[in-house]
Amino acid sequence: MNNLMVKVLLSAFLITSVMSISWGRYLPVTEPEKVGMSKEHLALVDDVILKGIEDKATPGAVLLVARKGKIVYKKAYGDRMVEPRREKMTIDTIFDMASVTKPVATAGGIMALAEDGKLRLGDKVSYHIPGFEQKGKESVTLVNLLTHTSGLPSWDKYFLKKLDHDGIIADISAKDTTYEPGTRFVYSDLGFIMLGEIIKRVSGMPENEYVQQRIFGPLGMKDTGYLPPKEKWTRCIATEPREGKMLQGEVHDGNAWSLGGVSGHAGLFSTADDMAIYCQMILNGGEYNGKRILGPLTIREMTKNQSPVAEREYGYGFVIGTGYASYRGDIFPKGGFGHTGWTGPCFWIDPSSQAFVILLTNRVHPDGKGDVGRLRALVNNIIASSIIKD
Repeated sequence: MNNLMVKVLLSAFLITSVMSISWGRYLPVTEPEKVGMSKEHLALVDDVILKGIEDKATPGAVLLVARKGKIVYKKAYGDRMVEPRREKMTIDTIFDMASVTKPVATAGGIMALAEDGKLRLGDKVSYHIPGFEQKGKESVTLVNLLTHTSGLPSWDKYFLKKLDHDGIIADISAKDTTYEPGTRFVYSDLGFIMLGEIIKRVSGMPENEYVQQRIFGPLGMKDTGYLPPKEKWTRCIATEPREGKMLQGEVHDGNAWSLGGVSGHAGLFSTADDMAIYCQMILNGGEYNGKRILGPLTIREMTKNQSPVAEREYGYGFVIGTGYASYRGDIFPKGGFGHTGWTGPCFWIDPSSQAFVILLTNRVHPDGKGDVGRLRALVNNIIASSIIKD
């Protein structure tokens, strides 16, 4: 065999290898009809999203729809930045995920530590953070934090108080309860800040490092994590100005910013393709592409109602049946779960149809006035009604 033939065969091998690595990392793409969905009905989302952009609900969006382990629709719309310059939205745009951090990073990290015998969900918070037990919080457990039933208030303006990381943790520990723990549901960023601190203390590393090592790295979620490196900032959505500078690649949430960009309640960045890996891992019972992240029993517990408050349904970090789940629309059945983020992202997973929808928007850009609540529900209605066969 001559040298030219060897080079040709080697080149072909390398190209094939790169392609197999790429396809192995991301979900494969297929025609909607092959997984029992209507292509014509799915296409209705285009006009709905473009109308939302025209009505200034959001400057742009990325939509990804998958069923039975395959992507059936993926598209970018509008712009990821309109001020101080205009940049078109692209499929690989990196979004500030805001509160989607809660189920994807923080709850996942807590459950991984539980699986590894490092903590119990029934542990009192004060076991891991001494001093937290004061002012009516002595009975508060990790379950209470995960289900927003801890008695803690919703949030505080730490970005105005100029407190550092230790000062914020001490301030939350010293807070009075606003209701008896376990008796009410009050969505609380403060509770998830404490969960992030528990991950740090129990694992021996900051949350961003732990979840990268335990979840995102093994899954091949290459654009997911905290504190995006500067070379990726140009691919990030723009949000709002801080101190006269439009944010792009830096966390939008003020309290996460005060915590150095790493927190249990916000700070995660991701893309539609990476989020699809995460959603499919959940549907697969904790495994993706040969990598076991969490056990199937763990996933089952995370995604079913764990709230001690009868009128609220909340899993471990996941929205199930609270008022926050209205964005699932009118057609997807009960039994699904997901989450939204203040900056505009959301995802919904429906195990009954083996489908999920990821709608990422930058609704806070450029002035914080966008509102995608109705748009999310409209899109989910179209997706759910496009499923025509089991």
